[in-house]
Amino acid sequence: MSLVFAEPAATVVITKCNPVHLQRFLEKILAILKGDEVCLKALDTIKQSDFKAVVKSLKVTSENYRGITYPSSLETLEVSALDLQSVDSRWFSLPMLTTLDLSCNRLGQASNFVKIKLVSKLRNLRVLSLERNEINMLPPMFFDLLPPSLLALNLSQNLLTSLPESIVKARNLQNLNLSHNLLTSLPKDISDMQLRCLFLDHNRLPCLPYDLKTKRFEKLYFDYNPMIAAIPGVRNPTFPSLCAIAMARLRKYS
Repeated sequence: MSLVFAEPAATVVITKCNPVHLQRFLEKILAILKGDEVCLKALDTIKQSDFKAVVKSLKVTSENYRGITYPSSLETLEVSALDLQSVDSRWFSLPMLTTLDLSCNRLGQASNFVKIKLVSKLRNLRVLSLERNEINMLPPMFFDLLPPSLLALNLSQNLLTSLPESIVKARNLQNLNLSHNLLTSLPKDISDMQLRCLFLDHNRLPCLPYDLKTKRFEKLYFDYNPMIAAIPGVRNPTFPSLCAIAMARLRKYS
């Protein structure tokens, strides 16, 4: 059980307690919130030794994976490079989580990969990494269900050949990494997203949408693509609004 206080900012996690004492404690908390007068002397005395430091970050290893528990206080969870082929629902029951790193596994081949959509339950998540997971197709509604809080999504080094049009529903996403995939096209409205950083390098894209090229980015990478077709209706396109761009192999578009 977790109690999150706004002022002062603090999180109290209760893991073990006497049920009777817990009920009494919660009754007092509710009374305080209602503005009732509460006699603190009637409460049981708590020693400083009864408190433990709140665990905010956890890195799962092959040694501790089996039987591991995930504290509800976690803000950062790293479950990477374990060759996992199953999605654990417990990853998505952590209300305070802001960063979830599931990179370097084999979740794309998991029979229950559809469970990745449970990420919608992580209302505070800001960073999600699914890098290098043998993903060749994202589950239906994946982008529809991404939490609005998500700012960065890493799908690099997978096997994606296309992206659903629904990607534009991830409206708050600022950093999208799609490098080292097998993409041959992009959703037509991808330029409508609020992206600041977009990584498209090392794919199979024959051209880059003009609307995307004229959009202001902090970083836009699309080198190592077979850019062989000119963009219809555009002569000598330039990049006046791009503040950072990697295009060493695309001089024909300068």
